[in-house]
Amino acid sequence: MRAEGDGALPAAHSVPRQQEQLENSSSDGQEGRSIAIVATNIDSKEIVKQVTDRIAESYPDMDREHISSLASEELDKISSARVTDYFTVLTERAVRSRLKD
Repeated sequence: MRAEGDGALPAAHSVPRQQEQLENSSSDGQEGRSIAIVATNIDSKEIVKQVTDRIAESYPDMDREHISSLASEELDKISSARVTDYFTVLTERAVRSRLKD
């Protein structure tokens, strides 16, 4: 759910309306069930920094710029995914896999 033009996620103030619509449109007829939609903006720089810091602990002789570059590349590969909750861990796993090869 991206806003037109800038690629940003919807504003947080739109979430209650979306949740309310889901509560009122239960397909199985059960009342009282709700599904919360949470809009989260990802901070690519922060994810790359966290991944770089964690991997640098395991590879102290590895150039941090190289680790950061790999992290940025791997994050770019998944950046269009709809679910962003696991970007940090997925990016870290991909970088560690590349470093082992």
